[in-house]
Amino acid sequence: MDHMNVKALIIYAVIFIAAFTQWHSLSESTKDVAFYLIFALMVVQGNWLMWRIRKLEEKCKRQHPN
Repeated sequence: MDHMNVKALIIYAVIFIAAFTQWHSLSESTKDVAFYLIFALMVVQGNWLMWRIRKLEEKCKRQHPN
C-alpha cells in the first residue's frame, strides 16, 4: 500500500471515530469543518490516484507499444 493511501486511511479513521463518538455534541460549525476536511481529503486522494493511474498507463504503453 502506498504511503499516501496509508496516511489518508488513518486520517479517515480518526475523523470517522471522532464523528461517530462525538457528533451529537459538536457545534454546527465544527460539523461543517469536519465535512469539508473529509471532502478535501477525498478530492486530494482522488487526484493523486488519477495521477498514479496515468503514470501506470504510460509505463504500460512504453512496455507494450501496441
